[in-house]
Amino acid sequence: MKQPFVSAGFIIINDNKILLVESTDTYQANSLLAGRYQNISNPRLFVSKMTLNEKKKFIQDTYNPVPDIKKCYKNYNVECKSKLIDKLTNDFIKNLNILKPHIIESIAANEDGPLPLSYPKGLLKIASANSKTEMLDSAIKSLYYETKITSDMITTTPFYINQEYTDELTYKFILFIAYPKANFSFHLDKSDINQTQKVKSINWYSYQDMINLKTDDITKVQITYKIPDILKAVDSASLPDSINDTPINEWTTVSKRTNQKYFQLLLWNK
Repeated sequence: MKQPFVSAGFIIINDNKILLVESTDTYQANSLLAGRYQNISNPRLFVSKMTLNEKKKFIQDTYNPVPDIKKCYKNYNVECKSKLIDKLTNDFIKNLNILKPHIIESIAANEDGPLPLSYPKGLLKIASANSKTEMLDSAIKSLYYETKITSDMITTTPFYINQEYTDELTYKFILFIAYPKANFSFHLDKSDINQTQKVKSINWYSYQDMINLKTDDITKVQITYKIPDILKAVDSASLPDSINDTPINEWTTVSKRTNQKYFQLLLWNK
């Protein structure tokens, strides 16, 4: 069984709004470039979720996937050596040949998938996936990398959210709960290529904002449908008298589609 992809980040809450970043790429395009496209059960549906620009780019005769592959693995904290680049490039070409008829059909149907929204976060190295101190350090670095927010601009609470999502692959998220301080600010630095390669925009979103937006399925399942319960759980959470790392509030609201628990709110023991 494959290990899940583990990410650490922040849920920053301000007046019932949550700070989210809009990605420059869809999950599907990243999966194809990063070599994670394997035995997808519905390739036509898979390509429909990419943006039109991604699909048109991929089928251009002059398209070179190497810069985008390197960009993917830079985001995943993995050094992309030449042997890996060669393998991923070959995999991309092979998979693109399989997907190309579906991509052409999707372009003809004018299917333009939305870019995903997410909490500021970053993928953890395997060695860091079980250490909460390293998780928090990684979350703080990713927060600055994506939003230019520094640790002195937020108040980090003792609580974090633990949630998983499975869609062909399994993703695990460790999300620390925080609130903005008086000096809080975020911005997108157009001169910072490391930020703009990954982030298209940064904004506050309420539950109603998310309901009114056209979003991808992962954003809906991981964020939109959970915002009311997350806010409710955090608002009613209190420190326990004894054992740490047991659920403070384990909200058992389930998705009608997946029948999965939404998340756990846990106490972080430094």
